[in-house]
Amino acid sequence: MPTSEALPSERISTLGTVQEGAPVLSGPTLPFDLPHEADDARQIVAELQSAMPRVTGHLAGLLYRSRMLPGTQPIPVTQYRGTGQQWNYPA
Repeated sequence: MPTSEALPSERISTLGTVQEGAPVLSGPTLPFDLPHEADDARQIVAELQSAMPRVTGHLAGLLYRSRMLPGTQPIPVTQYRGTGQQWNYPA
């Protein structure tokens, strides 16, 4: 079980969430073995389609990183203290 001293990203990883930089996110997917895995394929397509309205409505279909200025790096969650406030960059 994660301890309270673990970083948020570490706690999320232990729950099974894949983090940015993981090879599985940049590699090709494995094809389904059709027709044997047809039910699995239909379920995954349905789950992706049901998630799309929530994602596109919030970020207009773009990951936030794709909207950042070139050379800008996101900050780690451990450093973010602006929940509920507009982000301000130091001058």
